[in-house]
Amino acid sequence: MNRTIPILAALLPFASKAEVCFIPDITANWFEAQEICQSWGANLVTIPNNSANNAVVECILASSTGGNNVMTNYWIGANDLARPGTLKWVSNGKIATFIPWGPGEPNNAGGSEHCVNIQPYPKDGGGHVWLWNDDGCYKKFKFICEQAVTCVQEP
Repeated sequence: MNRTIPILAALLPFASKAEVCFIPDITANWFEAQEICQSWGANLVTIPNNSANNAVVECILASSTGGNNVMTNYWIGANDLARPGTLKWVSNGKIATFIPWGPGEPNNAGGSEHCVNIQPYPKDGGGHVWLWNDDGCYKKFKFICEQAVTCVQEP
């Protein structure tokens, strides 16, 4: 029996690795980030639900070793380039239904924000909550790759 299991990791060079997540220690625009992920057999991360969003946040926070500043924006695999206002995942072309926008988002500022990142927003009482922001696709941010792994169970 074969099962495809989405994970947030691949053991690749120059990375911050925490359990099963992979966040390269580089920045890129959304298109470059997707191209880099694809060169490693992956895509920008798909976040279909709150559990996956929480796992991505854990991945980001765990990547803070070595003095890395994790409190920044990270590209994820959603955009509305094909049809403004309709977010789709680059990995599978499906419409995003779980969309935890940050305050005032999406705002399509300047009419040119079509790619999505996850970023920290201050929480009342301290700390941060990680929510989504539409942004210009050519801005350079860190990014999160996701790779599907096929597990083969022997008979």
